[in-house]
Amino acid sequence: MKSIKSVCSACQECCKQYNITLLPEEAKKIEKKLNLIEKEFIEKYCDLSIQFFPSFNSKNPFVLHYLKLPKKFREKLKEKTNLKYFFVLPNLALKKTKKCVFLEKGLCTIHEVKPEQCKLFPFISLKKETSFWKKYPFCNLLKQGFKPEKNFMEKSEKHYEKIKEYFEKVKENGFKSEWKNLPEKGNAFYKDEKIIQMTKNEFSKLTETFK
Repeated sequence: MKSIKSVCSACQECCKQYNITLLPEEAKKIEKKLNLIEKEFIEKYCDLSIQFFPSFNSKNPFVLHYLKLPKKFREKLKEKTNLKYFFVLPNLALKKTKKCVFLEKGLCTIHEVKPEQCKLFPFISLKKETSFWKKYPFCNLLKQGFKPEKNFMEKSEKHYEKIKEYFEKVKENGFKSEWKNLPEKGNAFYKDEKIIQMTKNEFSKLTETFK
């Protein structure tokens, strides 16, 4: 079976279209490579990120009723759906305009320490699914019907468990227990589609629920 490295066309669409979020341990590796302290790294290279997903399970600890959301978020979500409950994931993401902040001249400048999401893409998700082509239609690998080898999927499942552990800590101890410093602004997404920009204060108000 061919490996992902041998068949990836290096089209860089994942670096342009994918919202790359971070785990604290991944941020530390990048900070070390760039010789920056956390505050400097976050101010220069990170944005706030909140992802909303539709939910029918109101008892999940990460699910909020839309009335608990600040007005700005409620209004934008109402433009997309009439659902009452949302799975809410607050995080930090690498800055991106038309491309990831670390993509320069077609090359990743932090390749050795890039986030696990980048290494595993496109076979990564917050739920175990096989219809990745629906989630990431821009990926050439998926257009070709490529399926990864077993050990690659095992790595993806391990990363999935790390993500779950991270959000459990956020829910239990608050967002600032994982991130002492925050960027000044960021974006909110509904099912991976950017719906609104937000300030640090707006982000903090929403994440007060996660304590």
